[in-house]
Amino acid sequence: MLASAFAAATVAALCNSAWIALAAGVAVAGAFALVHGYACITQRGNQVVSGLALNILAAGLTVVLGNAWFIAVDRRPACRRTLASCRSICRERLLCATCPCSARSTTG
Repeated sequence: MLASAFAAATVAALCNSAWIALAAGVAVAGAFALVHGYACITQRGNQVVSGLALNILAAGLTVVLGNAWFIAVDRRPACRRTLASCRSICRERLLCATCPCSARSTTG
């Protein structure tokens, strides 16, 4: 469920389509079900062990892929300056992503 929810949210964020996101979630859930079925039926593995391994895999993959795809490159803390106190910094072009003056032009 976690992997399909992550896939659906990722596709929804990229495509802006709920129907495509739903299809992606169903596809990922089906893929995980096929892997679980292969491990349990064909390879005669324990269902609890296979299910636990897939849950651990999904939990790890969603964190790693979420950080790699959706976390900003700039990991500095948020800027706590006011517009008046950051004008000299704006002239030097040393802005952080959340600086109140980062939205305006830094040419002046």
